[in-house]
Parts: sequence; C-alpha cells; structure tokens
Amino acid sequence: MFLKSLYSVILLACSFIGLGLSEIPTRNHKESSQNVPDFTVEKAVKVFDDAIALTLKHLVDPKFDPTSWQKKVEASRVGLKAGFSGSPNKEEFLGFVINSLLKKTESIEPQFFSQDDYEFWLLRSIYSSSLEASDQYAVQHAGTWFERKGKRWFLRGIWNDKVSLESGLLPGDEILTLNEESFSPRNLLQKKLKHGVNLSFKRTPFEKPRTVSVFLREENLERAFLKAVKDTARVYERGRKKIGYCRLWLISRDDFLTALNEQLKQFKGKSVDGLILDLRDGFGSADYAKFLVPFLGKESNKGQKEELPLFSQPMIVLINKGTQSGKEWMAYHLQNSQRAYLVGTKTAGSGATAELFLIPPQFMLYFPGADKSREELLKSIPFEGKGITPDVVVDQPLVYAAGTDLQLDKALELLSL
Repeated sequence: MFLKSLYSVILLACSFIGLGLSEIPTRNHKESSQNVPDFTVEKAVKVFDDAIALTLKHLVDPKFDPTSWQKKVEASRVGLKAGFSGSPNKEEFLGFVINSLLKKTESIEPQFFSQDDYEFWLLRSIYSSSLEASDQYAVQHAGTWFERKGKRWFLRGIWNDKVSLESGLLPGDEILTLNEESFSPRNLLQKKLKHGVNLSFKRTPFEKPRTVSVFLREENLERAFLKAVKDTARVYERGRKKIGYCRLWLISRDDFLTALNEQLKQFKGKSVDGLILDLRDGFGSADYAKFLVPFLGKESNKGQKEELPLFSQPMIVLINKGTQSGKEWMAYHLQNSQRAYLVGTKTAGSGATAELFLIPPQFMLYFPGADKSREELLKSIPFEGKGITPDVVVDQPLVYAAGTDLQLDKALELLSL
C-alpha cells in the first residue's frame, strides 16, 4: 500500500511539470550508488531551493507568472521528496527534478549540474583564470561524449582517435554497462578506476552485446579538447581535391586559436583545396571575434584591412543543436559574410553570455542570459531563441549510427565538386 501511494505521489508531481515516469532515471543492471556521504533529503531540498532562488534572482522576464511558477515549484519539491529515498543515485535524481522544472521557464533556460556531470568540471575549467589554473579540475575520461535517449545512453562523439582504434567503438553505439554495472557517464567520474574499464555495447538493436576494454585518462577536460584540435584534424582526398578537416570543440582560450592557426598553416602547406570547420557541440566564448580573423581578416576602425585572412580557400562549417554561444556567433558571421556555407541542423539559438553560479556543496547553475530580459536578448542577438538555419540541412541520426556522419559526408561532397 505504501509503495502504491508513493507511486501515485510521484506520478502526480510529474504530471504538474509535464513529465512521464518513463523519463525518470532508472537502472536495469547492477546498481551503482556512488552518492555523496550523508546527502539527505533535507540537504537535497536545500540545494533545490537554492537553485530556484538563484533562477528567480537572475531571471528577467516581464511575462513571468509567479503564481503559476510557484505551483510548479511545489509540485517538483513534492516529487523530489517522494522519489529521493528510492533513487539509486541521489544527485542524479535531484538534477533530473531541477532541470525538468527549469525547462518550464519561458526565458533563457538555465542548466543545473553536479560534480558527477562532465559539464560541471569542463565549465569550472573554462571559467578559470588560465589553463594552468584549470588543471585542478582534472577528471578521468575515456575521450568520449555521450548522449541520453530516454533511459539509454549512446556514444555521441569521440575526441580521441585512439578510443576508436583501440576499442572499435563508434558514434551511435548504445553503451549498456561499465564493469557489469548499469552505464552512466557519471560512473566514470564517481569511481577511481586506475586502469581501463570494460564497456558492453550494441551497434544494432537486435545483436548480442559486445564487450571492449577502454583506457581511462585523467586530465583537465579543456586540455583534452585542446589536444583534440590536432588529433582529429585530417586531410581527405576526393577525386583531385584535397579537403582539410578541423574540429573546434571549444573556443574558450587563445590556446585554441593558436591550435587552429597551426592547423590552418599545415593545411596550406599541404595545398588543400577547401576546409571543413566543425563547430558542432561543445561550448563557445564571449571573445569569439578573434577566431574569425583567420577566415575574414581584420579591419581597422577606418575600414582598412589590418590583417589578411590566413585561409582563403572555400570552406564549409558544420553546425547542429549543440552549436551555441561564441561558436554560434562564428557560424552566424561566416554565413552572413558569405565566407562559408553552413551544413547540418539548426543551432541552439543561445548566443547570450552565460553566468556560472556555484551552489554548495558541489553543484552549479549555468545560466545563459542571466540578468538580461528576453526582449533585450532578442534585439541584440539576431538568432536568439530561434537558432541559425544551415544553407544545406542534413539530419544526423545518433541511435545505432554505426559511425556514419552524414553531415561530414555532405560537406565533403560539396567541396569536391
């Protein structure tokens, strides 16, 4: 009777915030419960209230309805208290409840992260004063990026080519378990695994699971992405054309601009006929303009060229829903100046500068457009809230993609003409 009543309370709370029980984080394999010691429901509610208070403090929206909002907050708080004790991972459940509620704001959507999220450590690194200072936020990783689809996890991207070569994993693979426990990217962070791990995965929905060993690295994620600018760069040959490819996961520091310029010089030395600049996923920066100089040059206040473009051959920019912030601004200017064609899917529509608010003991609120009204943002950012539409729309299915990249294939096809 108690369990039935508990189920009813959670179902009622979820109905208030527009969620189904199928979306609540669950585990199907051996449970992995690596929670913060003594993280009680009272402490979780305190973090919940702090996150909501920060949102209200920095949310500027004339259309905001406090009465309707308060009802949603109360429903979410009830759901948090009801489901907390039975959740295998307390912090994951807390994050699920808070982010589900934040999606109901009609302004720029804040995001809540805990120390068990890779975004937590990556953002702490990005917002550090220097790359050296950010080394204190080193974490263990497998050179991979994952995305959740319902209850399942899929490999979204690989920024270290050795992962593919050593393990055979490909983007689109469904990751099932980690060392025979239900998989979550959090498990890579929560457990101090000194050596490699065993991942089971499926490449197609009906095949038997396969198991591979993956080596873990411990480093600052910003440095990992910086290395990836070089590691993932390559030259494709299509007929008589040579086409350079470079991916910018981040543009958070001048180090990434230096890496980009070095790669462009190498491409010029190899006499490439065109370039594919990959701006999909990752994070941007408010100081994005300097990353346009290699492609557009630099003009003085009088309109005279102070610096010629480093790379002047034809180029295509790859974009998707993960292209945001400064990288979204880059895509906008490269398209608007007719310097490059955009290929992929519509961008995030989030070009506002983001603020980072830390919530004790180990949480954060990432808030694009904090302290800015929606009207102000829409006036100052041409793509805010609607995204940038590519010149050539190419969808990229993730689930069981078996490593295919239709957007990259289309870009190679266009540049080889």
